Amino acid sequence: MWGIALYALIFCAFVAFLLRSPWLNSPLGERRWLVSAFVIKAIVGGVFFWVYTSYYTQPTALPDAFRYVHDAQLIADLLPENPNAFCAIMLGYSIDDPAYHRLTEQMIGWHGGYLYGLTNDCSTIIRLNVPIALIAARSFMVHALLFSVLSFIGCLLLYKAFRPFVLARLHWLALALIFLSPTQLFWTCSPTKEAALMPVFGGLFYMLSQWHRQLLKPRDLWWILIILPGLIFIKQYVLYALLPGLGYYALQRFWPRFRPIYLWCSVLLLCGILADHAHYFFLGGDFLYVLQKKLTDFNNLAAIQQAGSLVYVAPTPTWFDFILHYPAAFAQSYLRPWLWECKTWIYWPFAIENALLIVLVLVTIWRRPRVKPAALPFMGMMAATILVMAGILGNTVPILGAVIRYRTPGLLLLYALCLMLMPTGAEEKTSENQRLSKPLGN
Repeated sequence: MWGIALYALIFCAFVAFLLRSPWLNSPLGERRWLVSAFVIKAIVGGVFFWVYTSYYTQPTALPDAFRYVHDAQLIADLLPENPNAFCAIMLGYSIDDPAYHRLTEQMIGWHGGYLYGLTNDCSTIIRLNVPIALIAARSFMVHALLFSVLSFIGCLLLYKAFRPFVLARLHWLALALIFLSPTQLFWTCSPTKEAALMPVFGGLFYMLSQWHRQLLKPRDLWWILIILPGLIFIKQYVLYALLPGLGYYALQRFWPRFRPIYLWCSVLLLCGILADHAHYFFLGGDFLYVLQKKLTDFNNLAAIQQAGSLVYVAPTPTWFDFILHYPAAFAQSYLRPWLWECKTWIYWPFAIENALLIVLVLVTIWRRPRVKPAALPFMGMMAATILVMAGILGNTVPILGAVIRYRTPGLLLLYALCLMLMPTGAEEKTSENQRLSKPLGN
């Protein structure tokens, strides 16, 4: 009963925030639309719970979200019995205590396994769930709702980051793509890494957008102390995918005399050279070596769990192979499953989303996309992140269901980039630069 009451309290509080908060700086119609989108997200959270408890019950594997909540509850139960062991688990140090060792043996999602120099992001998500477990009365839906709130805030930040660069008449389409994308809705409505990633990912682009438009205040810089550790300890490969784009953005901002396309290609080439010699400074080894090890581990995991959506991913031991297979990697990351690959109804929303994405890209190309000079560094950073993320995911993840989940941040950037490339209408050209410099909530 307490879990239901807490769920209702959190839901009403966040709806009140969407309707009343001055930070949103949005008209009433847009606020009501956001409330409707959050209601849909909460409903999808219930669908997620039903799918993995009643419909898709795989005996060989427990879904990640349920493993994280299970382990978080074990840690929360330890607090009244053994505070020292509880603090050791939460703060990340070992103690010679039977309760500590017994707990680590009982947890099923604590160890990430195949790290290769990456941080153990599984333990991070479990720790984030522990405070919720202390008050949620073992209700999975309370965990799901709070992580839905986190991801919704992340989508708000991402939308506010690129809205100034999108035509006013496309703002409603932008809202629909960011907040109602099936990939984003389904995979960020539960206590998963993707849901926890969204506020730091969206926060990073919001800060860069404010800085780009010269609206960032010095007191806002402390947010980087949350964003950077969040990227490192929640989804470290997303940080690596961001690095080439961030490098291009910084160079383009401080040395604008360089021709943008030459600078963009040079930065990607330099990052490729560094990645090929990463063993000098990265514990996991060179970029391609890590990709191949992760691919092997994913194939083994798929065999153990009898994954039903296993697809072939070609090995890429050399850069020639990587470039040769890159188009297939991009398609697997953002365009699959195809409509004819849907074996069950659960794949249809994502396949339809992929088909609509193809239509959006084709319409953008047909309309003769124009790169707006004021947004050029921002768009170049987004394009680099989208491409690098495809190179990582498309060459390491042979399970379609997992690719759909992992692609969430890159897919949202792809939507945003298409909208930003839409050519400016003649009636709006005069107001374009004014809108880029107008504050949008701080």
